[in-house]
Amino acid sequence: MRRISLPLIWVLVVAAGLACLTQSSGAEWKVTEEVKDGVKWIHNPATPKDGVREIKLRELWRKGGDPEDEEAEIFGVIVAIFQDHDGNICMVDMQLSEIRVYSPEGELLRSMGRAGEGPGEFQQAGAGCLLPDGGYGVVQTWPGKIIKFNSDGTPAGTFVPKVEGAGPGAGFLVTYGAGAAGDNLVIACMNQVVDQTKGVMDRDNILGVFDIEGNMIARLIGYQDQMNFAQGIQINEVDSGRFRDRWTATTDGTIYAVLPFFGYEIRAFDPQGKEQMVITREYETIKRTDEEVQGLEEIYAGFTRQVPNAVLNIEKSHKDVASLRMGPGGTLWAQSSEGRWRLPEGAI
Repeated sequence: MRRISLPLIWVLVVAAGLACLTQSSGAEWKVTEEVKDGVKWIHNPATPKDGVREIKLRELWRKGGDPEDEEAEIFGVIVAIFQDHDGNICMVDMQLSEIRVYSPEGELLRSMGRAGEGPGEFQQAGAGCLLPDGGYGVVQTWPGKIIKFNSDGTPAGTFVPKVEGAGPGAGFLVTYGAGAAGDNLVIACMNQVVDQTKGVMDRDNILGVFDIEGNMIARLIGYQDQMNFAQGIQINEVDSGRFRDRWTATTDGTIYAVLPFFGYEIRAFDPQGKEQMVITREYETIKRTDEEVQGLEEIYAGFTRQVPNAVLNIEKSHKDVASLRMGPGGTLWAQSSEGRWRLPEGAI
């Protein structure tokens, strides 16, 4: 049996318990609302309504171990963890090209997928999601598509979002993420169309709602740009970090997304893509340290080293909203740059 050289990785599953609640400073908490072009805007102050909550985590179980241990469960690179309708924990492994499904108690229920291009096979997995019918999806970055599995783990075909200009000989579709929104799928993707005669590549970056046949129902947010190969491959952090991983959806089809790199604005859309609400918060952008800028440059260096004429543009400040997730009870959780980069000692 062929062994793959893998790093030592542990996957921990924890439960959160509320340890204490510190009330806010007595100042009156006040939210304001207004309507712009028929859309409600809700403006929140900087201070939290109910103060700062301190949550302590309690480990439930763990998997993983030393790759040299024949009995250990070995992981490669986990790119996504999500739960199915039964509360099982699903892990997408990019390096091993598989999904593992564990019960809430940590029992391995099934493993599906392998490297390749046939049924139930994938490569370059970048994300994973639960499908509207309860099956599992693996988001393959390129060629962009979603490999589907039934709830029992058997292959269920592929899903390719249909965007204008994509297709054999026309465009190169890249998919970054997907998630169920009611009976449809929300997909973050980019279609690239190269014009060899002009030496340019037009890129269409999309966060859209698609039906189960792959047809686009609505374009939520996005932007278009053009790369001129003679001027060097422009790698702009603002472009690459706008909304690819800063969106989430509910089971009833409501979609939340962030577009601006700087600016605390969360937009809510209905299942048909109509904008319903914008949530804002008073927030001060956090400037990066020299070490943080250098660390990001080193992350991008793996790509820029392969592209001799690449031009890298890194921002001097962190994006205000780092990520969005749906929390318990249908609550929306937004991670700020402060919550990601300026944590108190002892917090994760």
